[in-house]
Amino acid sequence: FKQSSLTAWHIVYSAGFVVFNGEPAEDGGIENDNRSSFAKFGIGAPGALIGALLALPSMAASLFLRVAYNAWFSIPLA
Repeated sequence: FKQSSLTAWHIVYSAGFVVFNGEPAEDGGIENDNRSSFAKFGIGAPGALIGALLALPSMAASLFLRVAYNAWFSIPLA
């Protein structure tokens, strides 16, 4: 259960981070996960599937926040 939940968390974090910042996650993403590939995608396979499904709403929310943030700071105040 622990390996699956860690894999899901790292995938969701990576997806949201990439959409919001436009670059890979430095800490906390699946790219920098120090576990073995077997632990991430073998034992953590259920988490990888759940993470992939949860990554879609994470990416949508991050995209909405990025657009709102950029729109807010592009409004001329003077």
